[in-house]
Amino acid sequence: MKLFKPQVQIARRTIVGAPNEYFLHAVTFCDKSNYRAAGFQLDTHLVEDEGILTVSLNIAQDISIPEFNYLTPVVHTIDLGPLAFPDDDGIITVEAVMRTGTRSADTAEEEKKNKSTVSATEADEAGRPVP
Repeated sequence: MKLFKPQVQIARRTIVGAPNEYFLHAVTFCDKSNYRAAGFQLDTHLVEDEGILTVSLNIAQDISIPEFNYLTPVVHTIDLGPLAFPDDDGIITVEAVMRTGTRSADTAEEEKKNKSTVSATEADEAGRPVP
């Protein structure tokens, strides 16, 4: 089992007088055809003080789907909600995490993590500012 580094895009919706809202779109390529998105976790405890958000993208191998050695994209689209980054300049770290339930010969391997990092200042503006 192999997970490649997630390709991440973020979008921002500016709200006047309130924290901006952020959206994350991530594509993680896997080496088998039967991988699928299995949710996500957000770690927001460092957002206000240090401007760091960590997102874990859960990926699982579904044994009900045929397994072929085809490069397969797994897509996560997440509404991160309002984030109070200091000076609207935060860092979003995205990790792809393999969850249990695999059937391949590599099941003895530990969960694999692959990281991408993006800055909140790189976010595309999603429409006009909301008054």
